[in-house]
Amino acid sequence: MESRVTRRRILIALAWLLVARGGAISYGYWNAPIDRARVTQTEARLRDVDKALMEYRTQAGTLPDTLEMLNLADEDTKDGWGFRFRYMREEAGNGYRIRTVGALGRVGRSELEIRRHFAEKTEE
Repeated sequence: MESRVTRRRILIALAWLLVARGGAISYGYWNAPIDRARVTQTEARLRDVDKALMEYRTQAGTLPDTLEMLNLADEDTKDGWGFRFRYMREEAGNGYRIRTVGALGRVGRSELEIRRHFAEKTEE
């Protein structure tokens, strides 16, 4: 009798492991369209921020210190996962980089970025 209970517990544990493993595999499959939509949204927002930076540079003659100086809506400065874009202005004032931290919220392999470098330095 005891061996039946032990076997039953082992089978139940194996079944749970299979279900958990299958759930992890299917999670990526079912969320792929959502992630593609978020990437597309992030790319569009990056282009919008890039355009706003170029317009600011044209009008002010310099690059802004922060993205807040562009007066964009808060959601326009975030990626599809809700993380704020990182804006880094080159020290010399002749370029910048805008990047995301990606789906995981940290710099790694999933981030997107736009880099601009100008031959001439902007006015300070």
